[in-house]
Formats: sequence, C-alpha cells, structure tokens
Amino acid sequence: MKALLKTLICTGLCLLPLSSAHGGFGFYANSGSFILLDFGSGNQYFHLGPSSAGDPAFQGARLNASNIEDGGPIPFRVGFDRLTLNGFQNYTFENTGDNVLGGNLSYRVYRVGATPGAFSTISWNSFASLGGGNERHQNINANIDILGAIPESGEYILEAFAWAEADYGDGGPLDDIVWAGPSGNIFQSAGGSAPIGVFQASFAVERLPEPSTVGLLGVGVALLRVVRNKKPLQVEE
Repeated sequence: MKALLKTLICTGLCLLPLSSAHGGFGFYANSGSFILLDFGSGNQYFHLGPSSAGDPAFQGARLNASNIEDGGPIPFRVGFDRLTLNGFQNYTFENTGDNVLGGNLSYRVYRVGATPGAFSTISWNSFASLGGGNERHQNINANIDILGAIPESGEYILEAFAWAEADYGDGGPLDDIVWAGPSGNIFQSAGGSAPIGVFQASFAVERLPEPSTVGLLGVGVALLRVVRNKKPLQVEE
C-alpha cells in the first residue's frame, strides 16, 4: 500500500477538548487520509493534510495533463483524457472504549468563479483492523468520471475533505463527526457545524465539439470546396 503510516500523535494534540471520561478518537495526524485519482494508468494517491509519505499533496495541486511537445501542462480534453475520482483511504485511531464507526470522503467540482454546489459523499466499502484500535476505512474503486460531468471548457476546482463518524462507546447513539484538518489536528463537528479542513486542487478542461459535429463540419467544408472548384458546364455549338 502506497500510504506510508508514520508516527501517531497523541489524542491530546489531535482532538479538541473532550470530556475526561473519554479516551479519544480521530485520524492519524501523519498520513491520516488520502484521495485517489486515476489519470489513465491506475490510482495515484494524494495526501490530505500533512504527510511524510512519498505521495504528492492534494492541497494546491495542479491536475492537468502534461504535453511533452509543448513543454508544459495542457487542459484535459473531454472524451480523450481521463480524470477519475476512485475514492479514498482514511486511517483512524480509537481507545478507552471509544469507536470510529466509518470513514468517508465528501467532494464537489465547480467552475472557478461560480457558486459551489453541494458536496457528494463516497462511503467506505472496505475495513481493516490494524491493531491497538487503529483502523483503515477505504473505497478505492468508486470510478467517478470527473471530466464526463464537466459541461463546458474552463478552469475548475476539485474540493474534498475526509470525515468519520464516532461514538464514545457508552452504548448510546452516534455522538459526533470528526474532520481531518489541514494541520494534522482533528476537529469535532460540534453538533453539525461546517467542516474544517477542506482541500482544493485545480484543473483546466477543454471540451471539444462532438465527433459527429466535427464530421458534419468537415463534409460541409468539402462540399464548398467542390462547388468552388467546379468548372462551368461547356455547351458545344
């Protein structure tokens, strides 16, 4: 697995203050969450928040394709290039009877300058116990075609944040939701407040005319050339 798991910072540094009756829960402060993107050659892991892993950071990333001939990045071409959101990996800890009940990734895509819409959520479909209350929740085959949903050419933002449901282990209902913060801290939702730690990557899109339209245009141009080049009919006396 490409996610390199490093030191787990203690609960007191990772959580907003909890009651002393609870041990704690949250994300790994180092390499705690990853978003998975596929550009056509398999999943590439981008870390959310701080990480000493070798994977690139998602925050501030420029996701465009690279054109060797032009020597730099070029827009994704809808119908030719690939930008697939394949999911996430979340690494969490729990102790003293507290429980992390799931891991999720919420995301949205919007054009630069436009009002962002609502977040969509990818839920975990695979769980692994790593021992000592450490867990991994993931979904690595969500297969969400980002480019296919882009309506027009332009500059776009892919925005995402990781979160998990948690319970104090007291036998009651779900107690809280925690967000993976940008500085390695874990923040509680405080009864449903807005998420803290939203990460952004940008990309450009070029939506070319549909092949059928290009073909019709080509036929039209060819007919015009034939008409222009056609010699007048010669009538013999």
